[in-house]
Order: sequence, then C-alpha cells, then structure tokens
Amino acid sequence: MNAETKSDYLYLREDVHQPLRKPGMSLSDCRKQTISWYKGLDPEQTILHTMLTGQIFGLLGVTSYHQIQSIIENPELRQTASNRLMRQLTKLYGIKDPETMREKCEAYGSDANAVRDHLQWVLSYQGSTSLEMVNEIRAYNDPTDLLLLSLNGKWSEKARWDAKVKLQFMGLAASIYKREGDLKLEDQFKDFVDWMNEEVRDPDLQFGESKGAYLISTHDPETWACTSTRWISEEEGSKLQPQPFQKKTHMLRRNFKTNMRNSIDAYVSIRDKSRPMKIVKMLRKKAEDPAIAVDDDTGLLVVVNNHRAAIKFISHLIDRGYQSERSIIIEDVSNTLDGGEYNGNLGSSPKLRMMKFFVRLANNANKMRVECIIHTPETYAESLYMRGVSHLEFEVNRLVDTGVPNTVFRKKYFPYFDTDEARKQAIARIRATIEGAWRHE
Repeated sequence: MNAETKSDYLYLREDVHQPLRKPGMSLSDCRKQTISWYKGLDPEQTILHTMLTGQIFGLLGVTSYHQIQSIIENPELRQTASNRLMRQLTKLYGIKDPETMREKCEAYGSDANAVRDHLQWVLSYQGSTSLEMVNEIRAYNDPTDLLLLSLNGKWSEKARWDAKVKLQFMGLAASIYKREGDLKLEDQFKDFVDWMNEEVRDPDLQFGESKGAYLISTHDPETWACTSTRWISEEEGSKLQPQPFQKKTHMLRRNFKTNMRNSIDAYVSIRDKSRPMKIVKMLRKKAEDPAIAVDDDTGLLVVVNNHRAAIKFISHLIDRGYQSERSIIIEDVSNTLDGGEYNGNLGSSPKLRMMKFFVRLANNANKMRVECIIHTPETYAESLYMRGVSHLEFEVNRLVDTGVPNTVFRKKYFPYFDTDEARKQAIARIRATIEGAWRHE
C-alpha cells in the first residue's frame, strides 16, 4: 500500500474508495474496473471499504453506487437524500431538528474553510504551488453536496479530494460542537472567568483594572536566548527605541493580594481555544474524539517576576479555590522554569522553559480543564523570541512533525508542494519578523 494513502481518518483512506465511472466510460467497463479493484484489496482494506460504504449508503438511504449516480443526476432525488442525511445527522449529533442541523452545517463549513485557510497561510511559500481549495468546495456547506461531489466521476480528482478533506474537517467540527454543548463549556469558561474576577484578583481594585508596562528584554545575538530583562513604565516605554538584539513587549499587569497581604504583580491572560484551532489539534493528534485530543479548552497564561512569585501565585490560586469552596485539583505538572530539558510534544524544543499544569475547579471535575502556563520575564521573552523556541516556530514545527501537511496536501494532488521547504521558509519569515534589522545569520 502506498504510504501516502494511509490515513487515520476513514474518509481520507482513498485506497478503500471504490473507483468511479469517468466521462466516456461505459457501464460495463466501469463494472470490470470495480471488480478488478475489489479483488486487489487486502483483508484490512476490504473491512474498511465495507465500513465506508455502509456509512455512505446509510446516510444517503441507498443500497448501491448506481443509486447514488441517480441521485447525482436528479435534483428531486438529491433534495430527498439531503433531507434524509440531515435527519441522520440530527440523531448523531443530538440536534433538535433538521433545519437547525442545516444551520449548524453552515457553521461547520465555515470552520472547515477557516482551518484550510490557516494551513494555507502557514505553509504557503514563495514559488510554491497553490494550496487553495477548489472554489466550489469552499461554497458548499451542505454535506450532501460535498459527499455527492466526491462520488461523482465528472469532477476532477483534486476537487473530489478537497471535498473529502472538507467533509472530514466538518465532521471534526461537529464533534467539537457536540462536546461543547454536552459539557456546557461556554458556561464553564464564563464561570472560570467570573471566579478569577471574584476570588483571585485584588478585591480593592475595580474589575479589569490593570497597569500597562513594557518588558525590555536583551537577547544573545546567536541564539536570541534572553540575557536580561527589566520593566519600565508605559510612558517611558512608548518613547524608548530598542537597542540591537533588544525587544520591548507591552503587557497589562495586574496586582494580586494574598491572605498574607503580600502583593504579586502579574500579567494574566485567559483564552478560550477557537474551534478551528481545536480542529487543527485533532488533526495533529490524528483523533476524531475531541475529548481525547482537546484537553485544554481554556488556557491561563501568567507572567510573574521570578520563581518565588510563581510559587506565591500558585499558592494564592489554590488557597482562593478552597476559601471559596471551589476545591482545586492540580494535574500533569511539568516545570523547567529554572532549566532542565523540556519533554513536550512533537515540534517542541527541549530548551523551552516554563511551568505548566492543568487545573480543575471542584464543580468542573472531569469536565473542563484549564491549562495554566507560568513564565518569568526571561522565560516569557524566550517563548516569544528565542531561536528554535519561540511559540510561532513551535506551531510550525509541530504542524509539520505531526504530519498534518501530508494529510491535507497529499502529493498526488499537490505534486510540487515541498513540506520541508514550507517549514524552512515559514520559520525564516518568523525569524525575519522577530529579528528585523538585527538578523545574525
């Protein structure tokens, strides 16, 4: 089996898709082609083909590919098939009625397009082949249209592939929406933000009150590792022109007071992972269940002055949890703030320094986990600017190292797309943006 045809997603396993009747091919020749193809399947492919065909037939309400051809050619049968498919999807995803399901499919299709646009933006490079999807595929959000197009031999192989990819993305999006609805993640995210405001912040300050400051970091010319940092006021920072190999980063810092009335200055950012980025993560993990792949629906990024302040902030977080009767569970702790080799996922640098753990609030146990990342000024500057460590480089590396480009931009349809060159030029663009006039080759 060609290694490129192998995929963790059934619908992208083209080796188990039955050959289609092309324009000008007689019905008898098509049957001969299909019989010959089926005899060449190995046992695994036979089982997967049976699964794939069963799902397609079940969704469309047919018992043969000949019937599918009739649906393709007859608008009335197509509408009937679309209505049936929507009814099937309402059962699969717990949607109340087919019309609501159609509206949801518009959102799934929009998310699928956003994922494709993101991958195209990250991986395109000067002189590369276009990574755009076929125009008609972008416009279609009814899964019936996309499914029938992928089974219609009158369409080009590239168009049919794009339809399969978009259907796969839409399926991942639908699973994400269902999980979010089942767990009420939107409510949980709001609950977590409210808890941070009511219990963790300084009660003497107004909600959302912060003070702007600039982090001035100096970097090694060879590696862009951080050699020193200092904080300056907004007023001073707005006028300061960075020196060679120096960066200024504007941050909104907040004050936190512990029960001991100690003060902790920290930059705190709470983010809710977008659905397109959840789809990308599922592609990286080669998963179809978001409960397995997406364990960080919500993230908390904290930058404190030093390691001691990091300990104080964590203690304050836990203490406020128990004081507010919201016991906190800390899970999966890793700490390289003071050095040590970071052992992360594919694409991450062993030189990455940070503290990372997951938090569950008592009433959210076994549901939403909050990913907490804590930095000192030095480690945060390195996460932004250091060669081989910066988060933007990490995003490119993990995308390539987990095989996402090869999954989506298959060589058969993008023969002149070079994944290694895409990585090389993407990272070169990132370094040029970071280093600017002070590039040190």
